[in-house]
Amino acid sequence: MPFFGVVLNGASGAVVWAAILAGCVALTLGSARRAPWAWWWGVAAIILATLSSVITALRVDPAAFILAMDLPEQQTALLSEIAMPARWVMALVWVVMWGTFLVYLLTVRRSFFAADFDGQPPISY
Repeated sequence: MPFFGVVLNGASGAVVWAAILAGCVALTLGSARRAPWAWWWGVAAIILATLSSVITALRVDPAAFILAMDLPEQQTALLSEIAMPARWVMALVWVVMWGTFLVYLLTVRRSFFAADFDGQPPISY
């Protein structure tokens, strides 16, 4: 698992995934209740995910991911023949991807902070 510039596997990777899963469950429950804390923690999670993705894209060689997956030798050989984009391109892709989630959160902000918008009711779907 890529995490802030390193590839975690085994128990350390499982612990990090479990923590991310627990955070996502908490954010899901808070978002379902339109709790303002969930919106803020969602923004924080996106910023952290962006930083982790960009740092990892810039530091870790794509071949390290392939080795960490412990794939069969034939699949590893096939993957090694694929041309990988430059690291800065991958970093840019991550910024764009996570940036779209941030734009989405900014779009739905009024649903979490209805009182901040001149008494207008929150958007209902």
